[in-house]
Amino acid sequence: MGYVGYQPAAVGYSGSRGDLGYTGSAGTGAQGYTGSGAGGSYTETVVTPASTLTGLTITGTAGQCSITPSATNTLVTDQLITISGTEEGTQLLDSVFISGTSGNFGCTTTQAPIVNGQQLTISGVKTGSGSITGYTNPKTYYIIDTDGSTSFQLSETSGGSAITTTTGVPGGLTYTLSVGAEALASVTVTGTDGQFLCTATTKAIDVNQIIRVDGTLTGDATITGYTTPKTYYVIATNGSTTFTLSESLGGSAIATTVGATGSTTGLSFYARATGAFGGYVGTTKTYYILATNGSSTFTLTDSIGGSAISTSIGTPLGLTYTTSQIALSTIATTSSTGQFSCDAASKTLAVGQRVRLYGTNAGTGTITGYSDPKLYYIIVTNGSTTFQLSLTKSGAAITTTSGSLTGMAAIVDVGQSVYTIAYTVGKIALYLNGVKLVSGTDFTASNGTSVTLTGGILATENLCFVTF
Repeated sequence: MGYVGYQPAAVGYSGSRGDLGYTGSAGTGAQGYTGSGAGGSYTETVVTPASTLTGLTITGTAGQCSITPSATNTLVTDQLITISGTEEGTQLLDSVFISGTSGNFGCTTTQAPIVNGQQLTISGVKTGSGSITGYTNPKTYYIIDTDGSTSFQLSETSGGSAITTTTGVPGGLTYTLSVGAEALASVTVTGTDGQFLCTATTKAIDVNQIIRVDGTLTGDATITGYTTPKTYYVIATNGSTTFTLSESLGGSAIATTVGATGSTTGLSFYARATGAFGGYVGTTKTYYILATNGSSTFTLTDSIGGSAISTSIGTPLGLTYTTSQIALSTIATTSSTGQFSCDAASKTLAVGQRVRLYGTNAGTGTITGYSDPKLYYIIVTNGSTTFQLSLTKSGAAITTTSGSLTGMAAIVDVGQSVYTIAYTVGKIALYLNGVKLVSGTDFTASNGTSVTLTGGILATENLCFVTF
């Protein structure tokens, strides 16, 4: 009997005509690798699951966003979108007043979050009422306490004691909150209509992004109307090394001259973000998709079926957007060996999935070593309402005590589970990270157009389809 192989194969292992397989003891090879004439055909497709959204831009003031479409990621209503990272840029706080004697301030709701540790620079000559002991123009302080949007407390040092203030409404002051900025290096003027060149940045330059320019120009280029500091907007860019500036969002280009070399010696250029998510607190926050076109646009809400969140138009910097996740509700510990219960999950839970627990536990159960937030992995589950956790993907169970976990929540990285691919039923094989999956157990492939995995996989994993 010959070597039994795939039917048909990519290239027939040739006998005299290529339709004979490896000759066995009988020498016939009739059941060997076969093809048509001297060969057959198969297709191998390697995909990377899409769990990170790219190219995100905020397109409206009511949670509307757009992304770069992905062939392997479908957006659906109620899907989770997790935002993490620290927004980069600066913003001005409006209608600021002093609300207490220990560095307490209030302001109107900000476009981006106020978080502990941020720097706040106060500048200008104070008029009006209220006082800030030790203030000189300008002076940088640090946020040591805040509600995230409309109130904050200041110190002269990071994490230090509060400054001394008296209540009132100062005038003449500007309050600039720093949430990071990307310095542009070796900037030169290259044209007469606001064109600039810089060395490649570590993050992309985007249209509508803000460029803040500081300093006194001593180079041979000129920028008409420049005063220090001044904020411009990018109206054209190649994404990394060239950009054109305007004084207004979407406006006409500023006037510049190149001079002998285009030198901008004496000036510093900082790219900062536009756009912000209302309620985002600068670490991690999960939203839900309220509406979507299924691929490139969606609207965010704080809760399933809730109202759209407040946003400001633009392209935030420094943030990561992760999808292919589900939220577990009413979680509790049920034993001493990392076993949990929850309300029925909206998608199938599977061994190997990553679980992020977060929040402050005020319940009766305990989780040894827990800190907010913390990542675990499912090592045992019934697929819906019970699961057991470990610190590693195949490690020992964590230590817990039974009880409620009031104040805590869980997000599960279920990964992508449905893939669109053409195949002949019965003639497809799947390999996950090099390991062959079992049809009917690990995946279902019954319609010739899509494949459904029993457990979703993440963007860090490798899935290979082989169709015959």
